[in-house]
Amino acid sequence: MKKIFCLETEWDLTKTKKMRDKTSIQPLLTFLEQTEKIEYVFRNVASRTDLGYYLSHLKYKTYNDFQIVYFAFHGSSKAIDIPFEPNNPLTFDELAEISNGLLHDKIVHFGSCRTLNTSDQKIREFKESTGAKLVSGYTKTIDFVRSSILDIAYFCELDRAINLGTIENKMNKRYGELMKDLGFKII
Repeated sequence: MKKIFCLETEWDLTKTKKMRDKTSIQPLLTFLEQTEKIEYVFRNVASRTDLGYYLSHLKYKTYNDFQIVYFAFHGSSKAIDIPFEPNNPLTFDELAEISNGLLHDKIVHFGSCRTLNTSDQKIREFKESTGAKLVSGYTKTIDFVRSSILDIAYFCELDRAINLGTIENKMNKRYGELMKDLGFKII
């Protein structure tokens, strides 16, 4: 049984609505826990410091079996956005540095717009520098609901997978049209 370690940022970036915005990926995780028995950890991230702090927990034995690291953020090519940070966005290189080897042997999933809108070579370099088993996410601007549906399907397929090498074929067979529409990629 794979477990999910999810870090999510603020979705509504307007100062007037931010505190009242209830948009969150957490109901998706609760659904997976209640229906598929996929355990999760969920934390909100507002800064690079938060991100580093929560990622540092992956070094503890308690979190060894959390095989999926799910970044639910706004994104751009080769990066995730951390709102109101002076050095926004956070690039692949910076994320690899902050994670400091803690993504080794993990499945890293970016639930963010356009983060994988780059060459496969750049994604492989990130994968290699972090030691991740798989890197997945989106190459296009994504709709929150449709991408959440695909994320649920993906996490269920990962949980049932005996061989991670076949996961992309299984996803394409079952969800190919949605993957194409959203620019979903697995490397």
